[in-house]
Amino acid sequence: MIRIGTRKSKLALIQTELVKTQILKYFPNEKIEIVHVVTHGDKVLDKPLGEIGGKGVFTKEIEEKLLDKTIDIAVHSAKDVPMELADGLCLGAVLLRDDNRDVILKRKETKKIGAGSIIGTSSLRREIQIKQISPDVTIKSLRGNVGTRIDKLKSGEYDAIILAAAGLKRLGLDNDTELDYIYPDEEKFISAAGQGILAIECRNGDLKDVMAVLDDRKARICLEAEREFLKCLDGSCNAPCGAHCTVDEHGFYFRGMYAYDGKTPKYAVINEKTDEQWEKISEPVNADNTDLKFAISLAKRLVDVLKSDAKNTDIKNENGNKKCCVNLKSDNGNTDKKDIDINTKKDELKKSFTGNKGMVSLVGAGPGKRDYLSIEALRCIKKADVIVYDALISPSILNEAKMDAELIYVGKRADTIYKKQPEINELLVNLALSGKYVVRLKGGDPFIFGRGGEEALALKKAGISYEIVSGISSSYSVPASAGIPVTHRGAASSVHIITGHEHPAKPSEALDFSVIAKEEGTLVFLMGLRSLGNICEKLIKNGKNGETPVAVISKGMTAKQRTVYGNLLTIKDEVRKNNIEAPAIIVVGDVVGVGKQICEWQSKNEKKVLSGKRILVTGSRNMADSLEKEFEQYGGETIAISLVETIPDYSDCDDIFNNLEKYSWFIFTSANGVNIFFDRLRNLRVDIRKLANARFAVVGTSTKKALEKYGLYADFIPSKFTSKILAEELSKELTDKDKILIVRGKQGKNFIEDKFSEMSVEFDKICIYETIQDERRADEVKRICPDVDYIVVTSGSGARALRDMAGCENDNIVAIGPVTKRDCEEAGLRVKLVAEEFDARGIVDVIVRDVEKQG
Repeated sequence: MIRIGTRKSKLALIQTELVKTQILKYFPNEKIEIVHVVTHGDKVLDKPLGEIGGKGVFTKEIEEKLLDKTIDIAVHSAKDVPMELADGLCLGAVLLRDDNRDVILKRKETKKIGAGSIIGTSSLRREIQIKQISPDVTIKSLRGNVGTRIDKLKSGEYDAIILAAAGLKRLGLDNDTELDYIYPDEEKFISAAGQGILAIECRNGDLKDVMAVLDDRKARICLEAEREFLKCLDGSCNAPCGAHCTVDEHGFYFRGMYAYDGKTPKYAVINEKTDEQWEKISEPVNADNTDLKFAISLAKRLVDVLKSDAKNTDIKNENGNKKCCVNLKSDNGNTDKKDIDINTKKDELKKSFTGNKGMVSLVGAGPGKRDYLSIEALRCIKKADVIVYDALISPSILNEAKMDAELIYVGKRADTIYKKQPEINELLVNLALSGKYVVRLKGGDPFIFGRGGEEALALKKAGISYEIVSGISSSYSVPASAGIPVTHRGAASSVHIITGHEHPAKPSEALDFSVIAKEEGTLVFLMGLRSLGNICEKLIKNGKNGETPVAVISKGMTAKQRTVYGNLLTIKDEVRKNNIEAPAIIVVGDVVGVGKQICEWQSKNEKKVLSGKRILVTGSRNMADSLEKEFEQYGGETIAISLVETIPDYSDCDDIFNNLEKYSWFIFTSANGVNIFFDRLRNLRVDIRKLANARFAVVGTSTKKALEKYGLYADFIPSKFTSKILAEELSKELTDKDKILIVRGKQGKNFIEDKFSEMSVEFDKICIYETIQDERRADEVKRICPDVDYIVVTSGSGARALRDMAGCENDNIVAIGPVTKRDCEEAGLRVKLVAEEFDARGIVDVIVRDVEKQG
């Protein structure tokens, strides 16, 4: 019996199967057991490798099991093997090398990768080398198995990612029709030492016969030379250096890269052809290891070159030109060796990478309602590294940002200017210079009194690429929402948009009211509430009839929108009498009368029970989406500020995912759990038909709907939507033949497990996500809370997040059920309403009843 230890990732299991097949090829009667080992690196997925100990975090636990004889051999990707093995262990066999190259993956719709593009890698070596091709890309840490990384690319979280070609090929993921595969030139993008090689670790002296038949002499020589290269540089498998050695009938060809400062790579090549050495290498066994010693000596020479003061391209041909031998792909896919100027080759690589700095998109967010956001604006927001935003955007829009995007507020609140315009300009420039993709998110349209032109000029001066994404302007959309058409046959054939708040540096009479007053069309003044009296006075003074209709629309496109009517003589008093607040838009002209008639008809026929009510939703993005759809039909304004978010965590789960057919029941306690579960199935390429004989229990209607998206329908829903009731009621339907899998989050309560343990029901559980607080939304939720009618809390984690970010001074909280009510009270929050049905529909019902009761 040979026990092979391996991690539980799909790639590790495939590599282990490759070794198992090789062993059985030579020893067909040998019994082999695969032993799964969970390493520290498999558990900690939210930090770069360098922060948790480098790639050795994937081998420590495996080595411990080798030493205590729980397993006999371990299969590793050779590039992940630590430089120093534990005492008593060795590399018993080195298998034939597969493709050693790195490959850059990008989506086909991504035309080019350049300034501001997000490149995913957790390898310092890859980061350094990609920065040589395109200095201004943004590097973002990329963890998880290969399938997860590709899914993150496809979802738009990254513009490109860098992976090892060998791993893709072993997983059968090297020909995805949705992706482009770019193989950088190997001379200027050198792979990690040992990349593409499988190594077998065992105890010293064990299984000699097995190791002997598996060991490939050439691969071992190359691996030992590459590892010697790292040792001489005092490096580890995560060091900023790369090495690739080949040996064939031409002799040795050894390339090395080293970034001594962690930023600037130096390259060197040694090419040695020796017939005598080739004869030694060709021997099955070379007792004196002359071949290995020679390869190791080359490694040391290569290090000496790199450590010298020579430039990294100073490898000259016979004519003294800076050239070296590089691999070029011919049209038929074969590899030819040609002499080519290094700088020319570098320029060729840059064809897939453009730009010198980050990029800025000046984006119009529309008039304050999320639904008025353009598709192009939404695309920018979802991709942004940084969002610099103003006060007049809908806070719900920021729910679309990536979880790691930086959110920077630069607007005005309560007459306080957080940042002056020159400071904002400087901020945008500096963010872009750091290589980030920046979205400057402005209310309305960035070029209609949005000062987008000033920002564009500042970016142009700094040489930074930018684009303009227009938005729906409040100058016409807000009047339209009040029923006022800014142009109307017989009333106005033109519209004039005028600032009511001029730059203080302008001359006092910069607006020529003698001209404005004579315009026959509609006059729309933006940002002019404080200057209303002055505007009306000057229009009358310059000839406008004092009876000209005027409307003032406050807080347009929100539930708090209010409109007052008057004329140039009376409107100031009407505004004061009705306590109209900024922001407000002033409309002057005969179209106001038309709008008044339209608005009166709308008021009689379209007023809904929640019209005028603002509801703040603090749950996860999935819950916010569900609630917004429910509230929409009642006319309420939903503001989504997700204070908590779910993060997938698959550590310790893959073994169960590969054995799903043994379960007769699957229990899902949340819609998040459903979505993450099936995402993982897809990533691991697990056939859904493994679930053919299973039944499904869900905690409530939201979870039920999530399951239905995958073509599966719940067999059991409890009478009350809580985990406790689910456990009590489902337990009555179970038999002693049932085996249950509970799918849940880490912070969930153990009601189901406790009940099943009490009944001796056989079950497993996987905690496939955790809930974290999104601290970026603290300022926003603190500002919004006093200005809403209801605050919806849907979980204990949401209650704690609300307390931590906005305090406990809220008397209008709606809890999704009694369990969440208790969590709120424990957090010091005062609950006003509790839903009777513990889902989105129940929350809407209890709020509607409360509004109707108030009359």
